[in-house]
Order: sequence, then structure tokens, then C-alpha cells
Amino acid sequence: MTSIAVLGTGRMGTALATRLLATGHRVTVWNRTPARTRAAAAAGASVASSLADVDAGVVITMLTDAAAVHDVLAGLRPRPGTVLVEMSTIGPDAVRALEPPAGVTIVDAPVVGSVAAAATGALTLLTGGDVARVRPVLEALGTVHECGPLGSGAALKLVANTALVTGIAALADTVAVARALGVDDGAALTLLANGPLAGAARRAGAAGADFPIALAAKDLDLVRRIASPPMVDAAAAVLRASADPTADLGTVVPGALARR
Repeated sequence: MTSIAVLGTGRMGTALATRLLATGHRVTVWNRTPARTRAAAAAGASVASSLADVDAGVVITMLTDAAAVHDVLAGLRPRPGTVLVEMSTIGPDAVRALEPPAGVTIVDAPVVGSVAAAATGALTLLTGGDVARVRPVLEALGTVHECGPLGSGAALKLVANTALVTGIAALADTVAVARALGVDDGAALTLLANGPLAGAARRAGAAGADFPIALAAKDLDLVRRIASPPMVDAAAAVLRASADPTADLGTVVPGALARR
């Protein structure tokens, strides 16, 4: 049994904490908004009243952006030997710019997969840095892919999210063309589910998927600071036009909501 702290109990952070509890680990959670720790606490996690009270051999951050990660690191008082596993999607440069306290090791391990995949230990973890000491913890969450030195996992996560978001945006435009031609949404999506956009079609109609449009837009903004090809810019425009940035990414596809 490993003592683990999960900092950030949004959708994914709560799922990670719950999965780690289910696999026999001792878990402490913290969130800037204490009420958001209730689900993890109900599953058996201890709740830290402040970052300074967090004491664990492995500390996982699952936060919104790089600013939040920096704020959390500034408030921690980890003991030497602690391993910080940075799972937030903040990009490789931000990961490499993190300055942990003396004696603390950083590993980046952003995840590919849904909240449901986290609950069943079916995530894909893209890791950068030396993961040997935390591999057993990470393997409780899914399949570990070692990508290279620190920041490599964060880089590959941006590649994965670029493919996902541009694919969904392309599907949205394709269904819009179908509508203009008088083709039924269901017929179009059924056809597309067996073609080049099959992955995007499955994701758009996936029940229980929970990747808010606002977070997808944030990830594309990270990409666009590095490279801004036309498809990425177009996908960003599709996300900005969304009426509900809190809705799942798949809802930008016309007709997909009715299939969820």
C-alpha cells in the first residue's frame, strides 16, 4: 500500500482517487473548493484541510492549467523522496519549468481516456521522466507508455488531443454538409462511423464522455502557442462558437447529442 495524495478533485481527479482507493492504496485528496472532495471522501479518501498538510510518498496533480499547478506547488511542503506525478494537461514547456522543492522528483504522466476509463483502470498514461518508483501506482490506473525524458508525456498528450479535437471538428463540418444536402443526422453518423472519421464518430456519440469544450479549447490554445496549422485554427474556431463551453466535446457535432 502506497500513500498517495491527489490534488484536484474535478471529474478526472475524483475518478483517479476512487480507482486508487479501490486498488488498495491509502489516498488523501485536496481541492481548492473543499466541497468538491466529497465524492472522494465518501469512497474512503482522507481530506487535507490545506496543501501544507499533505503528506504522501506520491503526489498527483490533476489541475486545470499551469498557473494552478504552480500555485499548488508553492503551497506544498513535501518531504524529501516524494515523487510528484504531474497529470494535468499543461504542455511540455510548463512541465519542464516546474521547480519542485529539494529532494522531490517530478514525472509527467498525462492521461488519454475518459473518466469511465479511469474508474476501471483502463487509461493510457503518457509518461516523461523516470517512472520506476511510481510505476506500480500508475499501473493501477491503466497502461503506462514511457515516452522519454521529462516533458515527453506532456508533448505526446498535446499530439493526442490535437487529433481528437480536429477530428471532432471535421466530423461536425461533415454532418453540417449532410444536413445541407438533406441527409438525416442518424444516417450520416452511421455511415461516418465506418469511414475515415470512425474514431471521431464513436467519440462524439459515446455515452458518459465528459471532456468539457472549455478544456478542449484550453488544450488547443497550448498547441497553438507552438504550432498553428489551418486545421488547428479551424477547430479552435468551432470550439469558440459553442453555445455551452461546459458541455462535452462531442456535442459540437450536430445530431450527436441525440445519440448519446
